[in-house]
Amino acid sequence: MTIQVKEHDAIPTHIQKKAWKEIYRLIANETRLRKWKALRCQRGMYRLRLNRNYRLVVAKESIRTGAYEIMKHSTFDKRFR
Repeated sequence: MTIQVKEHDAIPTHIQKKAWKEIYRLIANETRLRKWKALRCQRGMYRLRLNRNYRLVVAKESIRTGAYEIMKHSTFDKRFR
């Protein structure tokens, strides 16, 4: 399971810790997605807002195995909106 960073800048460590915490929470309760929202433009993708600047995105079929992507909000808008 990995987190792929889709930015040129370094992601702050407190954001990375929060991302891992939310990933483990998602794996524990796949049926009850608390803060995770489904993407409208791409089927089978979930997103999570980590804070004002960063988003976490994962494909539905790879929740347990992972390629989680952290990206800034501006990158998220360009790619998924």
